[in-house]
Amino acid sequence: MKGRFSISKTGVLLLLLFPPLVLSCSGTRQDTETVYITRTGSRYHRGDCSYLGKSKISIALEKAVDQGYVPCKKCDPPRMPE
Repeated sequence: MKGRFSISKTGVLLLLLFPPLVLSCSGTRQDTETVYITRTGSRYHRGDCSYLGKSKISIALEKAVDQGYVPCKKCDPPRMPE
């Protein structure tokens, strides 16, 4: 995992982590996976999928699955662990 420090406009010191992390309510960390959806589609995609076209909305993988999106058959994006 890589990170860097940054200072916000209000003077708050920020630590930016790559890949992004999410803290759950229990305080444990979980790696998040970003996928992409479109305004009208029912599938989620990798960022470089040609099916995205002009409509490319980033969303966490877990949220996409929770909202009923299914993986694209062309770009084979990541899936939730079983």
